[in-house]
Amino acid sequence: MGITHVIRGRIISAIRRSTSRCSARWGGAAKYAHIPLILNIDGTKMSKRDKGASLMTYREEGYVPAALVNYLCLLGWSPKGNREKMPLAEVIEAFDLPQILRHNARFDLTKLIWLNGEYVRELSDERFFDLSIEALRRAGLEIGNYPADYVRQPWRRAREGETVR
Repeated sequence: MGITHVIRGRIISAIRRSTSRCSARWGGAAKYAHIPLILNIDGTKMSKRDKGASLMTYREEGYVPAALVNYLCLLGWSPKGNREKMPLAEVIEAFDLPQILRHNARFDLTKLIWLNGEYVRELSDERFFDLSIEALRRAGLEIGNYPADYVRQPWRRAREGETVR
């Protein structure tokens, strides 16, 4: 199958050996790299059952997908120059497997919120409005009965930094 590298969280050696045998049958042993575990804010191991481990949770809470991808790429890895906000193409270009940190990565919600704000400020007015309308609908508010300009005005004013009442 041409698999050359397997990058994943820590695994037990029995699974690694089994996977190695399978990869040998598929055309050669793959190289393994292990990335740090992701810890919750309180330092406990993040589990797929934790609310914060679901990507859908962040979508439903209005996070910009590019901000979430950017944040996840930097969990356990830091590019040279200590950059924080990077488009995915730049992450791919800068990624260096030996730079993955050895210690576990703590999920920092404050940093994710900050990074999301950076991405939100760069959205076009139309994209900002579309995401806002989507959030209102998820919250159960039906806006279809109002003129589009009436609905857009508070969002436009909020983007300009005005207090909306």
